Amino acid sequence: MRPTTAILALVQLAVAIAWPERVRAQEPESVRLSGYVRSAANEEVLRSARLEIVEREFSIATNRFGYYSIELVPGRYSIRVSTLGYETAIGPER
Repeated sequence: MRPTTAILALVQLAVAIAWPERVRAQEPESVRLSGYVRSAANEEVLRSARLEIVEREFSIATNRFGYYSIELVPGRYSIRVSTLGYETAIGPER
């Protein structure tokens, strides 16, 4: 498994949790997308990995524990993940 596959899997899991496919009485004004970015090769956390919300032209870096947290308006977004030594990944994959 390539390192980018694990990065995408973690981001997709976070997206699925933030936006479950169910009917809601009222949409929230914002949702929090958060999680960890890790290497597929050895589960090492990836510090300073950059997550970019493509449609919002907004990005955030993971902290020293590989953790990120972004507050967004509910919707569908493409997330680009990049860090030194790894291939840049964009998801969700279709």
